[in-house]
Amino acid sequence: MARTTGLALPAGVKLLRKRIDYWRRTRDRRTAMPADLWHEAVALACSGRAYAVAHALGLNFEVLRRRMAEAGGSCAGAGAAD
Repeated sequence: MARTTGLALPAGVKLLRKRIDYWRRTRDRRTAMPADLWHEAVALACSGRAYAVAHALGLNFEVLRRRMAEAGGSCAGAGAAD
């Protein structure tokens, strides 16, 4: 039986996952993810459930949480509660 929480992920998660997957397939090995993809991931994580967003995007939650803190503003504490 599948476990569901009833909480939807922010809009745009699926599209960003496709873009990240494409970047992963076409990148040179051991290159950093482009800043524009990180900015979008941070924006999505700040708008909702950070851990669920990180998992859906295939990103390391701790790295995403650190980038959220670096973004500052109201987003700084969002990752700690998730």
